[in-house]
Amino acid sequence: MTNDEQIQLAARTTILLGVHGNGLTHLLWMPLTPATTVIEIFFPTGFAKDYEWTARALGMRHYAIWGNTSFTHPNEPAVATPEGFQGNNIPADGALIAKLIEDRVEGRLP
Repeated sequence: MTNDEQIQLAARTTILLGVHGNGLTHLLWMPLTPATTVIEIFFPTGFAKDYEWTARALGMRHYAIWGNTSFTHPNEPAVATPEGFQGNNIPADGALIAKLIEDRVEGRLP
């Protein structure tokens, strides 16, 4: 995908899901709707506020995922970058993420 195509896709995206990293910068082009959400997957026990701050500053909801657990402001974990944080073995519970997306789209979560 070209950079232009990525931006065009982000501009039509309501829910952005990804592992912590620069790709989440695409949230800058997302349209603001009641369901606009950024779901960021982290290595368990790791957390950074980069995209959480950005999403909230733009009026979007941000969720952090640690394996089978989700967090959102103001109950997010402390910032931490444990061994494995920058690795590529980052677990995620697909059923948890699917339910989170469904609940956001259906308006069951703030």
